[in-house]
Amino acid sequence: MRNTLKIELKKAIHNKYFLITFAIAIFIALWSSVHTFQYMNRIQQYLLLIGNNKNPNHSADSLYNNWMGGQFGSFPTDLYYFILPLIAAFPYGWSYFQERKNGYSKNVICRCGRKNYVLSKYICTFIIGGITVLLPLIMNYIIVACFVPARMPDPCCNIHYAVFGDCMWSNLFYTNPLLYDVCYMILTFVFGGLWATISMMASYFLKNKFAVLLVPYILLIIFHYGIHSLFEWRIYLEASPINYVRGVMVDNISKEWLVFLELFILFIFGFGISCYRGIKDDVY
Repeated sequence: MRNTLKIELKKAIHNKYFLITFAIAIFIALWSSVHTFQYMNRIQQYLLLIGNNKNPNHSADSLYNNWMGGQFGSFPTDLYYFILPLIAAFPYGWSYFQERKNGYSKNVICRCGRKNYVLSKYICTFIIGGITVLLPLIMNYIIVACFVPARMPDPCCNIHYAVFGDCMWSNLFYTNPLLYDVCYMILTFVFGGLWATISMMASYFLKNKFAVLLVPYILLIIFHYGIHSLFEWRIYLEASPINYVRGVMVDNISKEWLVFLELFILFIFGFGISCYRGIKDDVY
């Protein structure tokens, strides 16, 4: 299985869909960095204009609410998280469908066995989906850290951070914000990986390569907008993955139990159906 996984990772990294999608994600991350730099520069110019070189509300401007995962109201950041499921799925989520369609999977199964092939494909799809959404965030974090001070968040300025007392991991944010950001990066990686495997699962039900990628995303968008009117407004909890993978409260409060429950459901569907059907179904 180790050799099969190595081959899958090499195929994934060197295919054009990964390179194109990763380039788009990097571009949006750089765009967000420039947007942040322009914002900080405008603040500095205003302070110079009024003859004051110190920001009286400096606690409101920190690395922790100016990197992509901590921002709200920034168009590049909103765009990135809105298309994040597509960024995760496009690099390799279609691979299993394509290889079953063109017969390549038959040759691999003859050499390594059906179980090793399906598990390797699942693990590779998860890893590639995760790193494609994670690495641009890390790059943005490093760039923003070069010109925005990493000031400790002040609970009195929580309106500027959009992290309130009952938000997920809020205590960690005001005591160890770096660890808080790392936790949200890991959460984003996990969601990106699990969502990519949903496209792999969809290969058993859809007959078109791009439908495998787009239909689950369209269903997620319907859920994203529909859940607010049907569910969230009553209990004020964030149920949309597009929102809760961000380290700020976008619409409603994120709670650990709901986030982990939805991730577990994605895992059950992605892993359970992909592996069960992949091992049981006849490829000939």
